[in-house]
Amino acid sequence: MRVTADKDVIIPPQCEIVTGFQLSRPIQHDQTTGWVEPTHNILGLMVASSVHQPVDEQIVLRLLNGTGKEIVICKHATLGRFLPVEVEDEGAQGADVAFNSVNYNFSRNLPLHSEI
Repeated sequence: MRVTADKDVIIPPQCEIVTGFQLSRPIQHDQTTGWVEPTHNILGLMVASSVHQPVDEQIVLRLLNGTGKEIVICKHATLGRFLPVEVEDEGAQGADVAFNSVNYNFSRNLPLHSEI
């Protein structure tokens, strides 16, 4: 399912914003948690891959404009895909989830750009 802009979004040069986006169709009851994978082709725009629990088909994305020019994301533009994931153990340390039959633990082995 696609992740699309529900309004025009303007990102100033060298800035980061957090704003809402919508899913292209309603989610099924057994797909309440999902992974957003960026799929856009907007030069200089970085979209954080992230795990979400949509509310009314709405999610919040973190976007970064790495250019010296304003980036405009037009209404209905697709920024990524929402891929349902299965939570294995909600009580586990560090959000263990199954994603396409591969287990990820987001508390370990973070990419360098994600470490604080």
